[in-house]
Amino acid sequence: MFNLSLALQKAGRQVDALPLLERVATLTPDDATILPTLGATYEQAGRPSDAVSAYNKFLSMSPDAPDARRR
Repeated sequence: MFNLSLALQKAGRQVDALPLLERVATLTPDDATILPTLGATYEQAGRPSDAVSAYNKFLSMSPDAPDARRR
């Protein structure tokens, strides 16, 4: 599911990728690694407040991650 969402995102189909990414995030609530991708996809789909929420959740779950402060 995650790989399909990445393929859709790369093809410029962010709106189609979002339900898949949201589902993966729901199924794996303790895995923060999906959240930067989810945030970026929200940004590209024109949903900035959802992007901020995803990034903030990532920061709270992984404050020491190398890319935690890039965005």
